[in-house]
Amino acid sequence: MGNTWTRASPLKLESIQSTWLEQVETHSRKEGKLVTFTEERTDVGDEKPINMYSVHCISDNSSKDALPIIMVHGYGAGSLLFTENMANLAWKTKRPVIAVDWFGSGGSDRTKFTPEDVDETIDHFNSFFDKWTIRRSIPHFDLIGHSMGSYFSAHYAIKQGKGKVNKLVLASPAGVPREAIVDWNKKSFLMRTLAKWWENGMTPGHLVRYCGPLGSGLVNRVVKIRFGGDATLGLKFLKDASPRNSSLPVRYLHQITAIESNGEHALSKVLLPGAFARKPLIDDIHKLDSVQGLLFVYGTRDWMDYRAGMAAKKLAKVKTEVVVVPGTHHVYLDESTEFDKVVFNFLEDSESKLEISL
Repeated sequence: MGNTWTRASPLKLESIQSTWLEQVETHSRKEGKLVTFTEERTDVGDEKPINMYSVHCISDNSSKDALPIIMVHGYGAGSLLFTENMANLAWKTKRPVIAVDWFGSGGSDRTKFTPEDVDETIDHFNSFFDKWTIRRSIPHFDLIGHSMGSYFSAHYAIKQGKGKVNKLVLASPAGVPREAIVDWNKKSFLMRTLAKWWENGMTPGHLVRYCGPLGSGLVNRVVKIRFGGDATLGLKFLKDASPRNSSLPVRYLHQITAIESNGEHALSKVLLPGAFARKPLIDDIHKLDSVQGLLFVYGTRDWMDYRAGMAAKKLAKVKTEVVVVPGTHHVYLDESTEFDKVVFNFLEDSESKLEISL
């Protein structure tokens, strides 16, 4: 079943996912990375499935039993955006790499969102994620989170996943610093109105669904503005794609936004207007004491400030690195080669030095 107004449906999303995985796998193999992708949905109770993509390296010295690397996306995104990074990391590490759609996001279940505050919201996402690790029999793993996915990942390693997360990578993490003082009375009428909508739970998804058949065009416009007119998001496997396939990212982002509201409601529960966390991670960073290493990665043009990571490093009880690489907030897309290199060196304890480059 689909929605005739929004033009979104699970069947359309499934078709996009299948084409995407086939295309990126073919491209990776042409580059000499012999990898294979699969997509699966795992029931975490009451017929509530969580969607995942996994990639394995086809090599004599690879093992499906090796410590997995798990990647989780940020707000408004989905795991398909990680597929090129997944292929690169799987080929370099010879380890399985899995990307998971948060419950209520991407291709995962969209059961009604019920949390009332920030703590309930964090537990909501992380409890379902933990159930997924149990159902998949994954007791230990390295974890990579992006943006709000980083925020949830850190809290997961503190609570439900304590002792399960080996190394933790926070890419362009949201919610690290304490709130900046904002006098909303001095802001414009538009900014005050947007802040009020934010507090009332309005999200970008509401606008996309409200626009119905025009929603796809809206997503296309936003993507092109965000990525300098490039609707392919700079993904290498789409460089020489057909016009139909080059639109995969826009079609994917439209589908996961327009299908049905759920996980998007975390926005106002976790973040204040202005995107500062209601519960700043820096106040809990000292509780992150069971991981074997912590890495913050920022883009040079990131709207997340690397200085928050530097401040957190001073309070952390585990070995912590802060690295800035070329790129924007979606640094894993902008400079995937550099991002993957930094992450690989960290996860594999490479002798290559991690440096801050501004």
